[in-house]
Amino acid sequence: MGIIGKQSTRTVFFSYLGTGIGFLSVGILYPKLLTPSQIGLINIIIALSLIFGQLGTFGFTNVINMKFTYFRDKNNKHHGFPFLMFLVILAGAFVAFLLIILFKDLVIRQNVEDSILLYQYYYLLIPASFAVLVYNIFDAYSRSLYDPVVSAFYKEFLFRVFVLILIGAFAIFTFPFKWFMTFYMLLYAMPSMALIVVFYRRNELNLKPEFSYLNRNLVRSMANISIYALIGGFGSIATASIDKIMINKLLGLADTGIYSIAFLFGTVLKIPASALSKSSYGIIADAWKNNELGIIKAIYHKSCLNQLIVGLYLFLLIWLNIDYLFEYLPEEYSKGRYVILFLSVAQLFNMATGINSVMLITSKYYRFHTYLTGILLVALVITNLIFIPLYGISGAALGSAITLLLTNIIRYGLFYIKFKMQPYNYKFLIILLIATFTFFGCLVLPKTNNGIIDAMINGVFITLIYGTFIIVLNLSDDINSKLNDFYQYFKRML
Repeated sequence: MGIIGKQSTRTVFFSYLGTGIGFLSVGILYPKLLTPSQIGLINIIIALSLIFGQLGTFGFTNVINMKFTYFRDKNNKHHGFPFLMFLVILAGAFVAFLLIILFKDLVIRQNVEDSILLYQYYYLLIPASFAVLVYNIFDAYSRSLYDPVVSAFYKEFLFRVFVLILIGAFAIFTFPFKWFMTFYMLLYAMPSMALIVVFYRRNELNLKPEFSYLNRNLVRSMANISIYALIGGFGSIATASIDKIMINKLLGLADTGIYSIAFLFGTVLKIPASALSKSSYGIIADAWKNNELGIIKAIYHKSCLNQLIVGLYLFLLIWLNIDYLFEYLPEEYSKGRYVILFLSVAQLFNMATGINSVMLITSKYYRFHTYLTGILLVALVITNLIFIPLYGISGAALGSAITLLLTNIIRYGLFYIKFKMQPYNYKFLIILLIATFTFFGCLVLPKTNNGIIDAMINGVFITLIYGTFIIVLNLSDDINSKLNDFYQYFKRML
């Protein structure tokens, strides 16, 4: 997939490297050094900051995704576009600050007894939300400049390295938790500030305005996109965060913390999909602009195929080793088992439907994304209200899974009806059969009763059996080509 493949590979590299570090800090050290309530506090602050920060963008991130292609001209300082970005950041920071102050009582109402930590640390939402606002703007900017790797490096990798150092220092020096939270918020803001510095040094942040470039039609189009994106973006962030918020409200911070740890493991599958989406925004937006439907169809098919292959491999590794994972976590975290299952299945389905979200957001049907998000947010709230009382944190994961499945089915239907885009063929069935064979083959392997050794045996078996069939049958030209590149590289090194 050309530049998309190269950028997504690099983004995935830093994301998985960061995820490995995140597992060590958040998945292993957090449960041993912090209480479930303290872990819940960190995650509820992040969840709320994502909502307030998204509101502060005024939907401008989608303006960047769709309209920067009309401004892109480095020699002419992108016709004043960076100036518009900073205007949005300043206005958005003010609005987010007001919302945090005005909605304090509403946010913590009925939660003071169970979530006293949230009451004590509520105002950390201000720097956290500002960090989210700035990062969202510059992350979209980096995608439009065909460089999503830089934002992934700081957010997915370097931030997690520093968090690991912080939790290690907390274990060694046992300083007060309030210091930990203060340092954590400073680290949380680091990726945003780093992106500003990076793009300034690249001469991509000239703040000279060029209002003469903004004709009436362009301004009207940008405003229209922004309004719909604000609503849709809020819905998307709310959909991603509402489960933690509702668990905190219905079950308390302790269960929120347990859910957050399980959520981390359950969403490992989304990393390749997120990387591919970031890498494809600029290309897809340009293709829609030039009416190059053939390019979009080809990327759509390849994204579905490659992500299904990678997703099934990761799912097999996670679920077939789930018992060994919980051996190393405190007993109370075992209730997160089916959270991991439901979220993993949902993310697997999400990967199998490719970059349909990017295609929809950057297309002329972007309004439909807003309507769809609103409907699904309501559905998610309803399913959580039904399933959380019945099944606890597993119910929240089930509600999220149902919502994600429904979202992708509707997107698939839209592109099939409007553009006759159907990305699937016989190869997808073969991939599913290989995964099924590998799954049951792994179940009958002899066990040593040593978790680490058995997990390693499972991993080797899955890699050899699943990987060999995928490669030998040449089910993905992109994967085989990438592996051949690696082989040639190492061959030259020898």
